[in-house]
Amino acid sequence: MTRNDVRYSGGATREWENHAVWEADPVMKQLIAQYPVANFRTRGTPFATLARAIVGQQISVKAAASVWARFAKQVGRMTPANVLACDVEALRECGLSRQK
Repeated sequence: MTRNDVRYSGGATREWENHAVWEADPVMKQLIAQYPVANFRTRGTPFATLARAIVGQQISVKAAASVWARFAKQVGRMTPANVLACDVEALRECGLSRQK
């Protein structure tokens, strides 16, 4: 099984297919081998999908949508640089905890 055998939905791009996590992360490598015909629903770039997953951890879907909307408005284009450029207090006001 190769990373190209994975099926994507939600607008996946070549960026996903070439992402280093496929080769670098032993847990992902094991999961991919265990579920060779997985369908991943993406939310844009790998970073944006990861950010959305982190925002939504351990809160209701409705609460996560609300926090995400405020967070996305604060950040603008979802990139690591834009997130890092945000004031920590502004991110807290979006509903993010210190850990997130």
